[in-house]
Amino acid sequence: MAQKYKTFNFDFDLGLSEDCFNVGKKGIADEIKNTYAKESIKTITKFNDFAQTIDKVNAAAFNIQLNQIENIEDIVSFQVYDNDNFIDYVVLSSSDYKIYYYNLSDINRELKSLNSIQLTSKPKFENFNCSGNNYLLITSKTDEMWVWDGINNPYEILDAPKISTLAVGLDRAFVTTMDNPYAVFYSNNNDPTEWTMSGDVNEIMFTDNLGKVLSVVSLGSYIYVIRDLGIVKISGGKNNDNFSYSKIYFASGRIFEQTICSVGDNIMFMSTEGLYKFDGLNTKKISNVLSNKIVLSNNDKAICFNGDYYLLTSDINNQTVLVILSLEEEIIHEILYQEIQSIFTCEINTKRYFGIIYVSQKTAKNIKICDKNCHILNNSIGFLYKTISLQLEPSCKKKTLKKLKFISKTDVIMKIITDTETFEYKIEASNYFQEKFLSIVCNTFSLEFSGGHGADISNISIEYSYEGEY
Repeated sequence: MAQKYKTFNFDFDLGLSEDCFNVGKKGIADEIKNTYAKESIKTITKFNDFAQTIDKVNAAAFNIQLNQIENIEDIVSFQVYDNDNFIDYVVLSSSDYKIYYYNLSDINRELKSLNSIQLTSKPKFENFNCSGNNYLLITSKTDEMWVWDGINNPYEILDAPKISTLAVGLDRAFVTTMDNPYAVFYSNNNDPTEWTMSGDVNEIMFTDNLGKVLSVVSLGSYIYVIRDLGIVKISGGKNNDNFSYSKIYFASGRIFEQTICSVGDNIMFMSTEGLYKFDGLNTKKISNVLSNKIVLSNNDKAICFNGDYYLLTSDINNQTVLVILSLEEEIIHEILYQEIQSIFTCEINTKRYFGIIYVSQKTAKNIKICDKNCHILNNSIGFLYKTISLQLEPSCKKKTLKKLKFISKTDVIMKIITDTETFEYKIEASNYFQEKFLSIVCNTFSLEFSGGHGADISNISIEYSYEGEY
């Protein structure tokens, strides 16, 4: 039976210019461009009677005004998955113990309050995943635990530990608490909201000379407990019903609690002696030159992002300093003097970004989304273009996608999503036509283009074959 060929031409171009989309060159209404200029997150337009959904993430849209919060104490990012979409939040606590959140995926961009949570002391936030769902734990030293799934109202867990840090491993949830600095507690399963104890209280007490417990971290097959003056490894006994611990690192200087973070297969932390990297076996000193530039304290905070270590600290004049250290090169990458109150990372459309709470002249407060060098992004920080699922004709014949042709002047990730499979291709920028030769059998398909800081994609067409007469 003869092979027949047809070509499907997409009558639109995708591009970014001056912070708004130039979509199409074939009669697309001007109001579409105006909509994008107003930083719309999602717009439905029509091309050749096919609805095209185009998603855009814009950094300027997330430079959030926070003046209505008197004093921000803490911030955390939180992502949930609902109805086939990711919802990205930043959650904040204020000095009067109220909890606020901001939906980065919401076109209305409205700061809201979790009014049902009434606290009497400073809260702590912990993200965790259970049975494939993400949750946010909110605890304080004087209140019961609260759990929020990002969709429904928060609910209270009675008689749970006053959790300060959390790690899941060895089929258990291990936690440090605010009211017992010399013990680690573990649940009966890997759900940190389930604390029905059986027999003796599930705890590991430390009576040695390593000081207070600072944090628990899961790394490889073990749980590690970071303490004032060292690191302890917890391992499981037979059927994980008995746990033992061993000291594996003795620090020569005190470890600062809020500087502990995980990156890849390593735990990073700052002590009075400098920056250290721990891989589960060995501890390596990365840098000690910070002591000449800054004054370390227990108020310092650090995060790891994109291969670098970000430390928010102070200099000898008590001025806020953000230090960026390259973990790959093991050198100080940059030191920025900024009026920054806090640092965090967040995900937007499954891509992680670095963020700061920026305080201008100690009055106006804003959340800013930045690149890795803390340059505030005011243009697009990511794009995602998607078509709807398109039906190939004739419907009664076997169809095979044969060739995709296009011009892409920017690096993009292209996906062909069929009724049964998804195929992903990494496209490098070029000023010339590019072709991808395919052999994909399907009845329906959609295209998806995604990337970093803008797009210039045009002249998109796809050729397919079918057997028999049309």
